Amino acid sequence: VDCKETKLRYRADQLFYAPVMVSGEAEVLGYLCVQEANEADMAKEAKKQAKALLKSLDRKGETVQEPFDFREVVEATEAEMAQIP
Repeated sequence: VDCKETKLRYRADQLFYAPVMVSGEAEVLGYLCVQEANEADMAKEAKKQAKALLKSLDRKGETVQEPFDFREVVEATEAEMAQIP
């Protein structure tokens, strides 16, 4: 899998994605993608990406719903893959 932002190449079975939602809302604002690591490191990177997404959507200051629902990228639907960075 090629990263759209960094142009680096990763094995799909080492990548995990999760939907980004604001606490108390069911709407998916976007997706984030992290490399496989221990759970704490994956959550830390996901939180960083989620904050950046909220900022880009002009929703800065809102709280991201946690814990993140990580799934392997190989399980993503075509519609989800189109939105995963």
